[in-house]
Amino acid sequence: MKYSFLLIISLFPLIFNLPQVSEYDWRVIETDADSGFNRIQFSDSLHGWAIGINYIYHSNDGGETWKRQTLPADTFNLREFCFLNENVGYIIGEMGVILKTSDGGKNWHKQESGANKHYLMGLSFIDENTGWVTGEMDDGVKRGGILLHTTNGGVKWDTLSDRSDMILYYDVKFADENNGIVIGSYGFDNFTPIKVYRTYNGGKNLIEISEFYGAHTRYLFLNNIDTLWTGCFGFTKSFDGGFTWDISFHIEITDSTLYGGPIFFNMLQVSGKTGWAVLTSFSKDSELLYTDDYAFTWKLVDIPEDFHPTSVTAAGKYLFVGGAYGLIMTNKPSTVDVEKEKQNDYAFDLFQNYPNPFNPITKIKYALPAESYVELKIYDMMGREVRTLVNGYNGIGYKEISWDGKNNNGIEVSSSIYLYYLSAKSLEDGKIFEKYAKMLLLK
Repeated sequence: MKYSFLLIISLFPLIFNLPQVSEYDWRVIETDADSGFNRIQFSDSLHGWAIGINYIYHSNDGGETWKRQTLPADTFNLREFCFLNENVGYIIGEMGVILKTSDGGKNWHKQESGANKHYLMGLSFIDENTGWVTGEMDDGVKRGGILLHTTNGGVKWDTLSDRSDMILYYDVKFADENNGIVIGSYGFDNFTPIKVYRTYNGGKNLIEISEFYGAHTRYLFLNNIDTLWTGCFGFTKSFDGGFTWDISFHIEITDSTLYGGPIFFNMLQVSGKTGWAVLTSFSKDSELLYTDDYAFTWKLVDIPEDFHPTSVTAAGKYLFVGGAYGLIMTNKPSTVDVEKEKQNDYAFDLFQNYPNPFNPITKIKYALPAESYVELKIYDMMGREVRTLVNGYNGIGYKEISWDGKNNNGIEVSSSIYLYYLSAKSLEDGKIFEKYAKMLLLK
């Protein structure tokens, strides 16, 4: 029987000829781990972590060396993790496990989740203290999803939703303290829909806004509240906050809906336009893919033959790819000066404004890895310029500026959705960074 999967291109070259990207100078770093790294993340250009099924490794020298950190003895089947900075991090996994560190992973402490029968799967923190976790439970008696929330760094986890109607919660992502997305489903194959839930009040109420078939996705990736990617047994994307989904880019194969098909195991959104993906399969070696056109097309990245990618992340301007057999791959030159990295510890980015919605003032934050010529402007939904906030040279680091809801003439604008657009040209190498996001002025 034929089933539809999205972007199954690298596994079936006779059906679809995937272009290759070969300009990256990769090198492989060895660790003493005897298995693979399911997730890898850097909090900055120096401090990184990589987790396997029951272990975690840490680097404090920009990924050159990795050392195993000690986890509680009965910790296993780790699913996801995140670090908010070089000190504070969280890990989730099976049997409701939530671990927290406040010292960069030297010590990990279990938190009481109240979900000891759930396999915790999704994790999203917007700061050190405010976060959400999703999970699923199926013990033969009860089957459903759970949504947990903390505002005090996990001292207390509140249950916002605990279902027993067969709907499992796979993943969660929040853009700010109010606006978030949860995905879930009641089945396991491409014949059951993925349900998409939106919340506007921090998860207290989940509103089902859409569903889609043909790609049973379990991982949610958010660049901003509007630009969403999902991955697992297929790939989908949304440009309107999850109300509609593009599943048109697919190819038909003859295989099982679950065990023969390829899996989008991990993805990294550099911006709404560019990103990376790890594509794996039970029957073939994994591949690394790259997109620079909003995920409409993907290119196969040329990597060392004996490296099998499992996860991908960025550390400043460099890429790090977790792999099987305890290997980590990077395009970072081995000669990079660590002290220089400490001084240049930022990547280009434009963050979601806060608060959002707002009235009358909101703050916009962005990051520059090099001295740049910067333009930051506000536009209405017709594309007309409303306000110029920045027009000039900025130095390295995080920048923050407020908008008071007034136009260039000092006149208050009406309630509406507005776009804020950042353009930054590096004075170091001439590269241009562009990104926009939406915000809501609500009077």
